[in-house]
Amino acid sequence: MSSGSYDRTRVPASQRLMSREATINSDGRQIPVIMDGREVLVSPGTTILEVARKLNIHIPTLCTHEDLCVVGNCRICTVEIDGHDSLAAACAWPVTEPLSIRTVSPRIRSVRRHMIQLLLSNHPGECHSCTRNGACELAALAEAYGVDEVVFARNQTAKVRDASSPLVVRDMNKCVLCRRCVRACIDLQEVGVMEAVGKGDHIEIQTFGNKRMRDVVCIGCGQCVSHCPTAALVNSDDTATVWRAIDDPSRHVVLQLSVEVQVALAEIFGMEPGTVQSGQIVAACRTAGFDAVFDTQLAVSLAVEEQSTLLIKRLKTAFQSDNRENWPVLSSDCSGFVRFMEYFNPKILKHLSPLKTPEQLLGTLVRTYFAHHFSGDPSTIVSVAAVPCTSRKVDADSPLSVTRGEKNVDIAITTVELGRMLRSAGVQLSQMTPRPFDRVLDAKMPESLTPYNSMLHLLMGAVYRKLTGNELNQNVEIDYEAPFSVPGAYIMRIPVIGSTTSDASATFASMDEITLNGGHLRFGKCEGTANAKRVIEDIARGGEFSRCHYIEFLACPDGCFGGGGHPAPTGRQIRQLRKEAYPVCMSLPDNERQWFESHHQQWRSGTLDDVLTRDHFNTSYMPRGKFIK
Repeated sequence: MSSGSYDRTRVPASQRLMSREATINSDGRQIPVIMDGREVLVSPGTTILEVARKLNIHIPTLCTHEDLCVVGNCRICTVEIDGHDSLAAACAWPVTEPLSIRTVSPRIRSVRRHMIQLLLSNHPGECHSCTRNGACELAALAEAYGVDEVVFARNQTAKVRDASSPLVVRDMNKCVLCRRCVRACIDLQEVGVMEAVGKGDHIEIQTFGNKRMRDVVCIGCGQCVSHCPTAALVNSDDTATVWRAIDDPSRHVVLQLSVEVQVALAEIFGMEPGTVQSGQIVAACRTAGFDAVFDTQLAVSLAVEEQSTLLIKRLKTAFQSDNRENWPVLSSDCSGFVRFMEYFNPKILKHLSPLKTPEQLLGTLVRTYFAHHFSGDPSTIVSVAAVPCTSRKVDADSPLSVTRGEKNVDIAITTVELGRMLRSAGVQLSQMTPRPFDRVLDAKMPESLTPYNSMLHLLMGAVYRKLTGNELNQNVEIDYEAPFSVPGAYIMRIPVIGSTTSDASATFASMDEITLNGGHLRFGKCEGTANAKRVIEDIARGGEFSRCHYIEFLACPDGCFGGGGHPAPTGRQIRQLRKEAYPVCMSLPDNERQWFESHHQQWRSGTLDDVLTRDHFNTSYMPRGKFIK
């Protein structure tokens, strides 16, 4: 089956249009709708909630999320429609005829208050000590509608809190049965850890087989946590372990910050999404007690140099032998995707790049070069990584993530955990005096690194430069293609005809233009594991993605900017603002690029340092299978 005949009915419901507009043939018709006295024309199938958003009228909801398909089960979004006796759920009512709607009335307020009170009757009243205090959607609704007491008898049946997993903690006492976690895991990610079981007032959200979280097939993306409106699902908290290390005077505690953490952390301090406060964050972390703070972007840039070299070498080997077993190369810098492959596609692990994740790679530099040259006793170092998702916590504890008998990263904490630590240290982020990142390597290392939001685009630029001797810039026409017509899965085609460098000659000397796809390099990008399934199937059947030379896979929507370790709420607009805070770069400034190239060449030749070798760059993978024994 070609990609052109791809079965689009298998696209997750969360990635189709949320309204029924997708299946109703409007023939260009527009239907008049009057809402709170204001008239607007909409297409057939548009939901009442979408109409309200067009008019900037706020209708509260709890079960609806823009990333997920519609279920309409919380009934907080009820409205009145003229000519209808019963109230309507705005999120699930499609417009098929002219309507006159009221979103505010005594009846509507009364029903919404009662729905909130019913939810609170099954909810523990411990908001003051809840991890979602200040960011709980149920609490916000209760405050907005003046619900300051529970008039219904509380349900006293307590459920056991499940903290068995190092990634996600489940407390179903706080569940409001919105099913966001179910839809996020099944529709958005197509993993299927959770499901709704039972009927009526006996419905529960359970894991598959009602097993503990540590016993289910979970890739650790954290999307269930990001989409949960309460604290029924939260990330595991390792901040106490970090505090013990900081408070121990015999320990040298170092922290690395990913770009995504730097741009999302400000939200915890009440700033707008996309606010970059890197210098202030460094100062805040030093104030909290960290002895050194590094930029993970250093490891990303070094990984780009190594990956571009490996990619060109693999292309040469594959094409000269006409053996495409290891082509295309699949990225390995997303821990959630690696776990997804280990569970669901263990036979394809050989196609993954051997490179470590950026956090593990920088942890290796800390354990080797930094420990050897800057730390008096390497055994005293505690390496902490602030990461955008929970899956990196698994990497920290993996037996494969070890250098010379020491873990590359001792502790991984999410953006939320780091924010909690800084707030408990009394930090006011906006008032901090900016400080530069510490140097992991020699004194000639640039003081500040150019920020960028895409490792893939930087890799494209590095490969293009090594093949053609020219920079990949706006003068080079890049073709974008989306074979599945869904967000987050596309291919970029870059012309490389007229190669002049020695690398290019060594690689492409025996290739014809057909083998090189018409003289183009093809890079693919795939965000979300639901899309990953589509792309892997497409590769297996020889579709468009099988012609790519390299494909970057990221487990979460919008990649690491939508990681499950970031503060709630989440949504397309918030993730886009985080992305736009950094530019899309295809080449670093000359001084930075030359420095990275120089160090990478010395590492490859083994002349830089006797404590760090190329083997320290690479890792291996663990086939797990999707059945828990």
